Amino acid sequence: MKTHLTLATVAALGGLAFATASNGSNPAPVVEGTVTGTVKFEGKAPDAKPLAITEEKAKGCCPAGKTMDTTDPTLLVSKDGGIANVVVTIDVPGSKVEPAAEAIHVDQKMCRFEPHVIVLPEGSKVVFLNSDGVSHNVHTYASKNDPFNKTIAPGSKEEQVLAKGDKVTVKCDIHDWMSAVVFVTDTPYYAVTGEDGSFSIKGLKPGKYKAELWHEKLGKEKADVEIKEDGTCAPLDLKMGEKKKGKK
Repeated sequence: MKTHLTLATVAALGGLAFATASNGSNPAPVVEGTVTGTVKFEGKAPDAKPLAITEEKAKGCCPAGKTMDTTDPTLLVSKDGGIANVVVTIDVPGSKVEPAAEAIHVDQKMCRFEPHVIVLPEGSKVVFLNSDGVSHNVHTYASKNDPFNKTIAPGSKEEQVLAKGDKVTVKCDIHDWMSAVVFVTDTPYYAVTGEDGSFSIKGLKPGKYKAELWHEKLGKEKADVEIKEDGTCAPLDLKMGEKKKGKK
């Protein structure tokens, strides 16, 4: 006796009928791996440096009772040597990058950009917020995208679509110690290291790939990545350090 599935029956089964291949066999599950690792400073890590901020220019930056963070965010190394704000990208031939479904925010709080480094796919929208009680001027320095230079009043925002892969430096001309980086990528596989230098990138099929590390002060490094057939990948232990004179 043959059994026929009606559309109603398929719907009731939650679409399970569609999980069977046309030849009647169950399709092999899609295996995807996750790349994890840590980027650490090679050699003796430099001490965190303070920003040059005058009391006059800092007026209005902090609410009463609050203290401004004056640490230079361009090179942050943890006690264990982990480097924060390293952009890690993995090149996967044939992969397609899609703009972020929602706008990505860069805020200005107590006269600092937060976050200091963000990564967004080509074609994504970035929104510059101002949560401070003073005006800020958001001035971008881009190689491939249109320049952006606007004053943002307290509680206001401005936005821009970044269409091309780029490393965009962001400054505030009013508070000249403020800086950030918007890294526009052409790959969907990316991450930014946390305070301890760790990162995680999901969704990679088995195979061998090239990873690239980028840091605004330490430059670039490369690493090999291998996702095994079972989806496992050995954690990466990566190093970056200050470049010697004469080397790029």
